[in-house]
Order: sequence, then structure tokens, then C-alpha cells
Amino acid sequence: MLVIDYFIGAQAEFLNAYSVLQRLIGQQPTFGNSMVAEKSGSTGEFLIVIITNISIAGVITYFVRLLKIL
Repeated sequence: MLVIDYFIGAQAEFLNAYSVLQRLIGQQPTFGNSMVAEKSGSTGEFLIVIITNISIAGVITYFVRLLKIL
């Protein structure tokens, strides 16, 4: 995900995992602060990214299992 977000760049500004990683290690992100980072800070943004990724993974896992049954 980090590699994909790095190549997508500013188009993935809302929840860009590469920008989150940059903020967590103390660097200024290449593309500036995202809307989520401005409203909730680095830690809040990190938690939102984790929750979003877990949710998406859950939905994908559910559909894969559903297709496996069919």
C-alpha cells in the first residue's frame, strides 16, 4: 500500500499511507497535510488509516469467502 500511495502521489491525498508514514517519522509530507491530518493530527490520521484498511480488508475477505462457497 505504501508503494502504491507513493506512486499515486497527490491524487491519494485523503488517506495517503505514505504521507502518514512520513508524518509519523517526523518528516514533512511531500504533498502537504491532508484534510484528515489537519482535522485530527498525525495520530488521529494514523488510526483512521488503520481502521479504514481493516474495514476494507474485512469486506474483501467476506466477498472472497462468499465466492468460494458459490
